[in-house]
Amino acid sequence: MFLLKLALIALASACVSSSVQDDDLTLTLFYEGLCPGCHDFIQLQLYPAYPKLAERLKLDLVPHGKMNSSRDADGKVKFSCQHGIEECVINRVHACVLDQKLPSLEFVNFIYHHLPDDSDDLDEIEVLELAKKYLPSSVSWDKVYGCYKGDRGTEILLSYEDRQSKLNPPLPWIPNIRFNGVYDRNLETQANEDLISTVCGLLKDNKPEVCGETNPK
Repeated sequence: MFLLKLALIALASACVSSSVQDDDLTLTLFYEGLCPGCHDFIQLQLYPAYPKLAERLKLDLVPHGKMNSSRDADGKVKFSCQHGIEECVINRVHACVLDQKLPSLEFVNFIYHHLPDDSDDLDEIEVLELAKKYLPSSVSWDKVYGCYKGDRGTEILLSYEDRQSKLNPPLPWIPNIRFNGVYDRNLETQANEDLISTVCGLLKDNKPEVCGETNPK
């Protein structure tokens, strides 16, 4: 079964990048804080798989999704989110944590613990308290909170919005997974089911040790 998956992935990978053999692979994930599908991918695939793939897989995480910006009469930017104001809070916190340039492994661990369960109904204060609790010790909470409350948080979210508006093809849904900047629906489906097998099938040389295992899960 694993060899069959690799064969299917190899067929799909040709359109992703001809330079994967020489460069690390980059996975871009467009996600949002209260999206059930995003939670599933992060908690069931990315979190357990990434420590085994980190040496060859770069992450490009974009906590924005279907946020929309608008300006009030005074010119102040406001955001609305698909799953409510709490999602906007989570997205902004994650953007500000990412702005601290922490290692990807630390950020994956952070979002795994910070994303609320589907049954949780957290307000802004609780989201912030949870973020402070799980923030890596290498990152200053004061800097994250200053970003969250200030113009920097708005600036980052607007940059995400601008980036997403220029995607080709546009985001079909959230979560959206792309490898080396290229969107392939089959690869996205495979990554949602088995991220390790997908990445192992895309890499050509110097594969992580997990790729040599019969059943790498």
